[in-house]
Amino acid sequence: MNEAEVLQHVTKYSLPSSIEGTSRWHKSQLKDLLAMVDKFGMSDMFFTLIADEANSLRWEDVADIKQIVQQIDTFMS
Repeated sequence: MNEAEVLQHVTKYSLPSSIEGTSRWHKSQLKDLLAMVDKFGMSDMFFTLIADEANSLRWEDVADIKQIVQQIDTFMS
């Protein structure tokens, strides 16, 4: 294969960046993240929530999440 045929073969199977999980989607997300870091600087803290969406009681454990976050913010200040 010459260079043009290889390029045609590779671009033939590229997926749009709107499909989650594709390499183009990851690159798009990385660009967005880098733009936020440029604008706001590096973050000091990451806060991750995980919820069981299949369970009817999924939010019972985090019902007072706003109060918890305020306590953490006060403690970190």
